[in-house]
Amino acid sequence: MKILHILPYFYPAMTFGGIVRAAFDIALEQARQGHSVTVITTDAFDINKRVSGQKEKPFDDLDVTILRCKNFSNFLAYNFQLYLPMGFSGILQKPLTNCEVVHLHGNRNLLNYLAVKAARKLGKRIVFSPHGTMENFETKIFLKKAFDYFFNHQVISSVNTFIAVSEKEKEEIINQGIEAEKIKLIYNPLNIKNISHSIDVKETLGFHNRKVITFLGRLSKTKGLTFFVDVLNALETKNLLFVVAGNDMGYKKEITEKLNTLNIPWQDISLTSIAGKNNAFDNVREVDAVDKVVQFTGFIDGEIKNSLLASSDIFVYPSEKEIFGLSPFEAIQNNTPVIVSEESGCGEMIKKAQCGYTLSFGDIHSWKSTLEKVLEEQNNIKPMMEKGQSFIKKELDVSVVVEKLIDSYKGID
Repeated sequence: MKILHILPYFYPAMTFGGIVRAAFDIALEQARQGHSVTVITTDAFDINKRVSGQKEKPFDDLDVTILRCKNFSNFLAYNFQLYLPMGFSGILQKPLTNCEVVHLHGNRNLLNYLAVKAARKLGKRIVFSPHGTMENFETKIFLKKAFDYFFNHQVISSVNTFIAVSEKEKEEIINQGIEAEKIKLIYNPLNIKNISHSIDVKETLGFHNRKVITFLGRLSKTKGLTFFVDVLNALETKNLLFVVAGNDMGYKKEITEKLNTLNIPWQDISLTSIAGKNNAFDNVREVDAVDKVVQFTGFIDGEIKNSLLASSDIFVYPSEKEIFGLSPFEAIQNNTPVIVSEESGCGEMIKKAQCGYTLSFGDIHSWKSTLEKVLEEQNNIKPMMEKGQSFIKKELDVSVVVEKLIDSYKGID
């Protein structure tokens, strides 16, 4: 099958978060399964950098072609999620004509609007993965309403099949007036191959006497980190290190201001060039006299990410709004127990698989008591991890997810 993916950012721009990670894993696995895959995106890499080259086939053994159009402003893209793809229509014409299905990723971007206008004229099948962006919340609500009014309603009305990654997202799509029959529930993929650990993070940091609590994800309002700072402040467990791993989407200042108010020391650390080395952390200092320390790592991936997760005593995901949340399952793959908000999309799956603790967002007492119990006693962790890893293999493995996606493509009339 010839598949065309449309999204405003793509590999190697992984700092943009879960959408690019999911689309990347899906595209590569589709090619592994024998399909011809084209991705049209912009050259956005981060707030300052661009990806060079208009066309590339970066994976020698896979039929994946990446076509990039110049983004007008990376500043607007990173800070306002406003992508202005220059020359997009010209790049789109040939791959759109040749493809059998168009798969859109992420809501409210001009690439989707332009692609749908052209795809409708050619009678192409259109699949849409919102990846948690259907609802208008968090920031820039007025701008999103304006975009919906002028552009987005034409996109939504043209979609043949919507892909929801959780029951929570399915409800959100239905609330936008979409018939349930047009929605397929297919979880986000997790690539469970090639998990490796280059170092012991506790040993490298010099914090082998501390219990490590870890959060992994972008620093945005939806992640619930200011709530978790209240939980951290309430904990009576001694010698704690809370590692916050992820790129800042403008919310870090609010987190650090709360830490300062509560007199909890924090610092930024760099995890660059860490793989295979000891003492590779920059600017790290032990704070022996303090019971709780918070460290911000910035964006991490690959071996560094897996090393951190494997070295952690517990992983927390306190998001109230998150539509899915893949990082708790990455923690489970690394045999680290998890506590997540029951209101999140991953909460419904953690509860279904009985592979972690799901607690109500905002309930400081429940989070405090559960954390203290897990940090003190790890006897029941192994059965949970086995259940979680079994669930991942059956439901989240990228090969399983892609097979379901291909079936959904073929099922479109």
